[in-house]
Formats: sequence, C-alpha cells, structure tokens
Amino acid sequence: MPSSQFINQSTVFFLIVGTAIGAGMVTLPILCQHLSFISILMLFSTALMIMHCSACYFVELSTEKAEQDNLLTFIQRYQHNLYWPTKVVYLLFFWSLLAVYLSALPAFCQDIFPFWPLLAQPWFQAVLLMTFLLIPHFIQAITNKVLVILMLLALTWIIGVGMSASNQEMIALYPITVDVQLLLPVMMFFGYHLTIPSLTRFVTDHNTLKRLCLLSGLFILFIYMIWSVLMLNLVRDNPLQTSGNQDFIQHIALLVNNNTLAKVAVIFSMLAMATSCMGMSIGTQDFLKDGLLFVRKSHLLSSILTVMPSLFLIYGTDGDYLKILQLASYFALYLLVILPSWLVYKKRKDDRWGPLMILMIALTLAVHAFINQFYFIS
Repeated sequence: MPSSQFINQSTVFFLIVGTAIGAGMVTLPILCQHLSFISILMLFSTALMIMHCSACYFVELSTEKAEQDNLLTFIQRYQHNLYWPTKVVYLLFFWSLLAVYLSALPAFCQDIFPFWPLLAQPWFQAVLLMTFLLIPHFIQAITNKVLVILMLLALTWIIGVGMSASNQEMIALYPITVDVQLLLPVMMFFGYHLTIPSLTRFVTDHNTLKRLCLLSGLFILFIYMIWSVLMLNLVRDNPLQTSGNQDFIQHIALLVNNNTLAKVAVIFSMLAMATSCMGMSIGTQDFLKDGLLFVRKSHLLSSILTVMPSLFLIYGTDGDYLKILQLASYFALYLLVILPSWLVYKKRKDDRWGPLMILMIALTLAVHAFINQFYFIS
C-alpha cells in the first residue's frame, strides 16, 4: 500500500473513532449498571450491527464525486419531499449534542487547566471550535489524530491502573438480561455517519471505505466494552446514586482512593468529547454549505452557523445532560438509520430486503420507545 493511501485511510479511521467516542464514554457505564458482561456484549454488538448496515447505506448513497455529497443531496436525489423536515431534524440533532459537549467540556477543563479560567466558559469553547473549523483540512486531520492518540493513551493508562483496583468476578455475578429500551441510546453512541460524505475527501473507493467503517466500528466496540466493564467492576460494590458524568468519575476516584486515576479519567473524557465535537462539526459545516447557498462561499459564516446556535441553547436552557441525549437519540434514529435505509430502498431496483429489514427494526424500536415512555435512566 502506498504511504499516501495508508495516511488517508488512517485519517479516516481516527476521524470515525474520534467522532463516535464522546458522550458515550461517560454515559454507557451508567446505562449498564445492572447488566452482566454477556448482556453488555449482546447489547453493544446488536447496536454495532445495525449502525454498520446504515453506515454502508451512507456510503452507497454517495456518488463518484461524493466529496460534494451529504444527507441533503441524498434526499434531493431520491426523496425530495423530505428535504426540509430532514434539514430541521438534522440541525436540531447536531445543535443539541453540541450543546451537551460545550456545556460539559468547561467542567472537565476547569479541573485540568485551573490556571486558564477562560476554558471554563462555554463561549470560549465555542470560539475554539469555530477556529478549528477555519483552519485547513489537513491541519484539522492532524489535530484530530493527535487528540485521539492521546485519548487512547489515557484509556490505556486507566485500564492498567483500574484493573488492579477492580473486582474482576463481580460483573459475572449479574444474570444475563435483555433490555431493548437501552438499544436506542447505545446505537447513537456508535454514530459517526453524518461525517461519511466528508470522509470521501480522503478515501474515494466505496468498498475500502466500508471496510474502514467496519474496522473502526469493531474498535469502538472494543473500547466501549473495556471501558464499561472496567468502570462497572469498580462501582458494583457501591452502585451510583447519581447520573452525572463528573459524579461518576468522582465516585470511581473515591472507590479506588487514587486521585491520579480520577485526573486521567477527566482528561480522557475531555479528549473524547473534544474529538466528537470536531468530527461532528466538520460534517455539519459541509451540510450547511450545501444546504444554504448564502454560506457556501463564506467559510467564516458557515463556521459561525455551525457553532453559535448550540451556544444560545446552552445559555437559554439548563442543559440537562441526559435529557438532551434522550431527545437526541430520537433524532439520531431518524437521521442515521431510518432515513438512509429508506433512501437505499428507493434507490435499489432489486435486493431491497437488507434496507427494508433495518428500516423495520428501527421503526419497531421507535414505536417501542414511544409506548414505554423511554427514559435513559429509569
């Protein structure tokens, strides 16, 4: 493989991993408090299978000049009457998630950088993100790659230290159960699909891109399993009484009586959220440029419109972490699974059973969640 191809493919891998691994790292252990190892593996694997199918549909919907594609162009091509509803849902989904990240990041940064008080302000985090969107693409890729590597190094350290303090037999004592209600939010944490059209600036071959999606998804599954099982092994003797991300990390720190572990866990969570912000922002900026003609030629304006609405949402609401994520999971189900499955079904002349099956599964999950008045934490 030529070195340029390896660099481009590794860039795609790191962008996918960095985009997907974010809020899930602090939320998944909370969701899985009462599940056994086998139950968690079944839950995460099912979510990965569904989300990988929909990722392949995103790749399939792209044209040979896929760098100019995004979700809006897919809809215009195959189901134009869904154009405006999807635009609204997409922006609500992104802005709500970005509001979560920008409201949570200051708390993490305040612990790590107490000497830099500006980092504790959401508006300053928003300025940093807009600056990131203004720099050249290759610098964005390098920045994201460095942060993902640092994130993985922090996770490796946490695993090494945490394993020595955890009860390895405890998670096996929990019975094997199936909780369908958890599948919807877990699926969202395997989501990176809206960045796929942007990834084609690095890898144009669709089959190669699908393989990279699978490889990245399996790696994300591996990271989620290790993190969730490790964290649950540490807290099973004293179940969590709260659902906040900072409370979760502090709870672990108290159990192992190791402040260094707590600091590294905060750094890891900060990096996970930062890389998710970067990946989602790149995809949304491309989306806005294609959907809004008046921002297409203005990189600055597209960067502002990508970030500022989330900042208004933070200051206009309390920014409840889990409730916003709950709402975002419904948006994610439509954008990442239902819509691409339906568009591929419309696009294909034969072999329609695959997208039809994924579509029916997604609709069943949506109906099930609605009937049972779905909540993240019961």
